[in-house]
Amino acid sequence: MSRFGGSATANTAVFFAEYTDVQIPGSVIVLGPPVTFQGTVTNAGAAEFKGIEFEGTALFTENLSGMMSIGYIDAEYTEFFVGGVNVASARAVQNTPDLTGNASLTYATPVSLGSMAGTLSFTGTASYRGDTQQFEVAIPLLDQSAYWLYDASINWLSEDDHWRFGIHGRNLS
Repeated sequence: MSRFGGSATANTAVFFAEYTDVQIPGSVIVLGPPVTFQGTVTNAGAAEFKGIEFEGTALFTENLSGMMSIGYIDAEYTEFFVGGVNVASARAVQNTPDLTGNASLTYATPVSLGSMAGTLSFTGTASYRGDTQQFEVAIPLLDQSAYWLYDASINWLSEDDHWRFGIHGRNLS
């Protein structure tokens, strides 16, 4: 959806999904020597995913623009049988943070390099990812706590889009 004469856009998605016959990849330790890991697959039964996502962009001035996105997901197993017992309430969907987000600001201004017209832009970005479990059962040594990442870049782009030069810093936190 476009607003304010096209200088802002916003999109929202609401979703719900039910899955059956869910398979969960995993690993087991194989005692050696050497000690190794072997891939496994567990049949979990059923799961539900519901959530909402939002993204938006805005042109604040002729030179300053921004972008943001945020997502929330409630992912859960509804059936997960181990030894004939449904343990779904004691299992988490792996690698699925409840909350994710991203926001950036870009300042762009015309700058020529010699006879080539172009645009010089400065961008700062912040990204968030909520707590994530590596497996369906929590393993504090392996699980990832929520974190923020910060990036910055300076780019020059020729007016004809044939040349781009940039300096980028990633994970500056």
